[in-house]
Amino acid sequence: MEFHESADIVSLVNRFIRLKTEFEKMRITWAVFAGAAAHAYGSARKITDIDILVENSDIRKIESVLGLSIRDKQTTVDSIDLVFEIEFKTKGKIMRFFMDDEMRKRLGYRRLYGLEVPIVPLEDNIILKAALGRGLDQGKFDLQDIIDMKKNSIDYEYLKRRIKFYNVEEIVVPILADLNVL
Repeated sequence: MEFHESADIVSLVNRFIRLKTEFEKMRITWAVFAGAAAHAYGSARKITDIDILVENSDIRKIESVLGLSIRDKQTTVDSIDLVFEIEFKTKGKIMRFFMDDEMRKRLGYRRLYGLEVPIVPLEDNIILKAALGRGLDQGKFDLQDIIDMKKNSIDYEYLKRRIKFYNVEEIVVPILADLNVL
């Protein structure tokens, strides 16, 4: 971690380290996703929060370990979002983003603030960001994150299969084509 980081970020990272330690102790399957994952895949923008995707089967473990009651498949712990499933409507379609067996098998490790952490597959993160499709005009970085992440090696077969899995072809394919990902 660099010395010029703000106190807020240092505090966020310290909370993240504590959560990471607890998850490892309890053998909880988790991975960083969204903006923090984009950062780990090469996005230059600063991280303002950390989103963690957790396998659905670990909800009870987390409730027990952290003393929580989790509603709506997500909760926030010390300003870190723990998500078991995201469901959102985009252009008339419902997208459900969650950790299934195929994603779990492809989790990788990347450095985030000097720590080796599990990260969702690049392709799944690209699909999520494209489905959200928010730009700077909305104060978000989804499209820029895709541009930055596409500098990595993309498994196009997996990407296309996952686009179909999430059932977001009509939404995601044109965006990824415009960004020269597909």
